[in-house]
Amino acid sequence: MVGSRSRLWTALVAMVAALALGAFMALRAPDAVQGDERGFLYYGNMQAEMFVACVGGDEEACLDWRWAEPYEGYGAHNPKLGLYMLGTVDHLTRGLPVERRVLAMRLLWSLLGALCVAGMAWLGAGGRARAGGAVAAVLLLVHPVFRASQVALLPDLPMLLFVIAALICAQAGLESRRLGQGLWLMDAGALAGLAVACKLYALAVLPVLVLVLVLEWRRVGWRGWLGLLLGLVIGAAVFVGTNPYLWSHPHDALQAMTTGHVLAQQGALTGFGSGLSSLRYLAWLPFSMPLLPAVNCRSEIAGLGPIWISWLGAVICGMGLLMHIARRRWLPLLFLLFSFALTAWVITRFEPSWLYPHAFLLPSVAAVWLGSCILDVLGRPRTG
Repeated sequence: MVGSRSRLWTALVAMVAALALGAFMALRAPDAVQGDERGFLYYGNMQAEMFVACVGGDEEACLDWRWAEPYEGYGAHNPKLGLYMLGTVDHLTRGLPVERRVLAMRLLWSLLGALCVAGMAWLGAGGRARAGGAVAAVLLLVHPVFRASQVALLPDLPMLLFVIAALICAQAGLESRRLGQGLWLMDAGALAGLAVACKLYALAVLPVLVLVLVLEWRRVGWRGWLGLLLGLVIGAAVFVGTNPYLWSHPHDALQAMTTGHVLAQQGALTGFGSGLSSLRYLAWLPFSMPLLPAVNCRSEIAGLGPIWISWLGAVICGMGLLMHIARRRWLPLLFLLFSFALTAWVITRFEPSWLYPHAFLLPSVAAVWLGSCILDVLGRPRTG
């Protein structure tokens, strides 16, 4: 049941635990913005003000040359919704003393992380099993990649929130009756578009939604397809509507957000070449279990721990994957496949020494979801 009371309580308890951990981590985090946080906050604040002026009818703001400014990878190289959210948080805390302002921003940002954990609990619980949802929430809370993102002032967290919300709506659409399927799937498409408007890694969700409907076409019917199509149109409108650079120079803007972004980070776009050995991180970080050392707020991994931890995580996720395949639950399988594929494409464009934990956020969530599937399946009452 999509609206089961057990599932709701599991999500609420998980959210409270995430709020507590987020506050604890915010208090331990540096009291000044670090590295990428500085660039994203500066550019997010500036472009949020430019966007408000543009929407208000200021034509000069819409054509401002700063929309096309790369600014070391923080400006034209990124979608805008996540930047605007960061700019909003920065604006809301302007009246606070300097020594408390960063802490306040991290606490506000950790609210998004708490919602992510609650959503993960909802997904992991499946239909009835409370244990699966609790395990999903715990594994996400202690996962090193999520912990690196939970209070970091970067656009990765809102992207993850919209991705999880899109997956929840897609799962609800598959579980609901035909009358409500169209609305659920429309929401899923729109939320996927919002995620892409935060960060392009969320593109991995779009083929997931389409292929799920292909595989389950008898169940969803034309209402489901129409709903998803309308949702994707809404999401695309948000993606374009929040980026004035796309209005005036669509080709240049898309190039800046894709190939231009990789080249700006000194990546290689010619095949798999020098970055091929970077794939070792993809076989490690997403499957990492709680035994790994903590990750600080600068997103620097203190150590990777013994190799058997990664194997343990891979085995657990593999068991969850097989159980879901046996029940024809396509959503976790496809989410794992496409999030890994997109991340692999990105990391092989960089030097082998390149490691940015936030790039592994979606594959890590997919691995956590599959790991929790075991208890979900085992906790269901058997029939016959």
